[in-house]
Amino acid sequence: MNNFGKLFNPLSQTTVQSLLNQVPHTFKSYLPQETIFTEVNFNRQLGILLKGEVQIYKTLSNGSELLLQNLSDDALLGIGYVWGDAEYFPATIKAIKPCTILFI
Repeated sequence: MNNFGKLFNPLSQTTVQSLLNQVPHTFKSYLPQETIFTEVNFNRQLGILLKGEVQIYKTLSNGSELLLQNLSDDALLGIGYVWGDAEYFPATIKAIKPCTILFI
């Protein structure tokens, strides 16, 4: 078992690290209530939620928030915007539990 979540099982930690050494990547940690992506400030890298829980919501024109989804361990974040050219992200992603995200 490796420390990179179920998504990378049954690969060994050495194998996963070897693969990651071949691509630019970063690990980021977020505390509860920290914003990961907003509609205008988002990352064009694929995010893999290795640990934690996030909330995805849309801010409506009246300022209220519409909950779209909660995601937890091994979820993919922002996959539709990795290769796209959109200038905004359609929702906000915020940590609701401490999170570790691998950005590739």
